[in-house]
Amino acid sequence: MEPFLEQIVNFFDFKGIQTTGVYFRLFSVFSVTLCILGSALCLATQYFGDPIVCSFTTDVAVDLAKQYCWIHGSSLISSKYKELDCVTRQDQYPDPKDAPTTAYYQWIPFVLLLHSAIFAIPAKIWSSLENGLLDDLISKETRKSTLLSDGEEFRKEKETLITRFNSLLHHNDFYYAYYCMCEILNLVGLIFNFVITDKILNGKFHHYGFDVMTYLQTPAQLQGFNPMCDTFPTTVSCEFKYVAPTGGLTTANGFCILSQNIVNEKVFLFLYFWYICLFIVSGINLFYHASVWFINESRVKVLEIRLRGRFGRLQVRSALVNFYIGDWFILTRIASNTNRFFFQEFLADLIKNDQLNTRNGPKPESYELQRQPPSASSSPDIGLNHRGTPSCPSPKNDEKNRLMV
Repeated sequence: MEPFLEQIVNFFDFKGIQTTGVYFRLFSVFSVTLCILGSALCLATQYFGDPIVCSFTTDVAVDLAKQYCWIHGSSLISSKYKELDCVTRQDQYPDPKDAPTTAYYQWIPFVLLLHSAIFAIPAKIWSSLENGLLDDLISKETRKSTLLSDGEEFRKEKETLITRFNSLLHHNDFYYAYYCMCEILNLVGLIFNFVITDKILNGKFHHYGFDVMTYLQTPAQLQGFNPMCDTFPTTVSCEFKYVAPTGGLTTANGFCILSQNIVNEKVFLFLYFWYICLFIVSGINLFYHASVWFINESRVKVLEIRLRGRFGRLQVRSALVNFYIGDWFILTRIASNTNRFFFQEFLADLIKNDQLNTRNGPKPESYELQRQPPSASSSPDIGLNHRGTPSCPSPKNDEKNRLMV
């Protein structure tokens, strides 16, 4: 039991290393949580209450008939009985036998659990691809460094982070590409959940929320069919078939109240608008990533905003002149996981470090926190710069990956 509870606590822990942005967490944390809570609420109404109550005109075992109607579903009441408070639109079904039954409500809790699992998949994929890189890069002491920290400790953590960051330089493009891929998977999962819900609700979910808002804003005397009742009917009829003592097949008709759908209609109304908000935010997020991929100045602006005016644009651009887009992304992750003042001092040291303008040497073969420079003998065409470290000109096709001044 303790490992399970520990996983739940870690799931909502925002104090540790955040490898994802706010957009990602809207799916991996908030959407997963909402779907699980919705499923739990629907299950609670089934097991802590009476989700269906029926009345039959003939003398039958009511409890038996009620269970039959709950398990096998019930029929929609014809729309000609407008006196009832909750009727459904059946004009699209010329033959009443073609009208759908209400057996789908049994699957609602499981559908919501499926939604939560789909929303959690991209986060699991990203966790595997990320493989603890930021945990190795940013220590707990670095995250806690503030203005009130000991001066020597502050300087030590800053220099350690600079060393570790330099060891990853020019090796982060795939890291950022994987992150973008997982964010696209979030959108794919959202589309899948929206479509599968619409199919289960007989094509009534894609306009459900706006229909409800229109209905609620319409004066009572002009209101037509209630879209909540049309999608989640609370009054239904049930045809109970059983074998009579004489051996013949007997049918009993009953009128049932589905109190379960009172909860379902509210849960899916909230989820509908939540999904619409996610679609809008996803569009904004796609535009953001496209701009930073193809517009160098956008990366400068993003980092400038995070620095909150500490450095001018020219200073930020000079710090990023030799960085690839993956290096820029790592900088944004460092900014999100450290104190603002610490990150400003960290970047200030990078700006002052003249190695940023001359580091064009070969890439390390593997990820190391302490990068070892390659020997001169292994690269006979590589010269030495004024500090004695190997350097060589970068290929021209690498220029498109850099932030150009």
